[in-house]
Amino acid sequence: MKIICIGDSLTFGYGVNLGNSWVDLLRNKTKNEIINKGVNGDTTTGMLSRFSTDVTNHSPDMVSIMAGTNDLLMGRDLNTIVDNILLMIKESTDNNIIPIVIIPPLTLPNLAKKRWYSTVNYDFINSQICSLKDKLTSKCGELHIKLINFSSIVPLEEDYFSDGVHPNEKGHTLMFNKILSCLQD
Repeated sequence: MKIICIGDSLTFGYGVNLGNSWVDLLRNKTKNEIINKGVNGDTTTGMLSRFSTDVTNHSPDMVSIMAGTNDLLMGRDLNTIVDNILLMIKESTDNNIIPIVIIPPLTLPNLAKKRWYSTVNYDFINSQICSLKDKLTSKCGELHIKLINFSSIVPLEEDYFSDGVHPNEKGHTLMFNKILSCLQD
């Protein structure tokens, strides 16, 4: 099975050694063809604009879509994020590609303020990620699309984050285990 993983730095594997991101683990520990299309700093608008090139044109069997954190860090509207993800879902299903929507992990506010941007209200970002989860859970339920919730998988502890925004290798291992169990369902 060919699976493309589209997303931002959380998909790319920012902050972990090569081979240790959840996408790399999925590639190395399954027999599936896994293509990482995570781009550091990308937003749902960027992903939507490259979706045909990076996903549809490769004719995968499945695509994982994890997006929204950078949009929220930039102050983008939650409804726009949801709409962009729904458009990626539509393009997937229109091209006989099975979409899986992934809710990104929450941030670890105290660590993120020290190691990322000190001026961001990470508690608000986390509340928005929870709202994103609620909205997408409802929409994916209506569309019969599988949704994986990484926001409840990575503990909000320093042992699981490199900088408060990006999970470290322990966090990526938890995300890999979650997606692997969902793919086996």
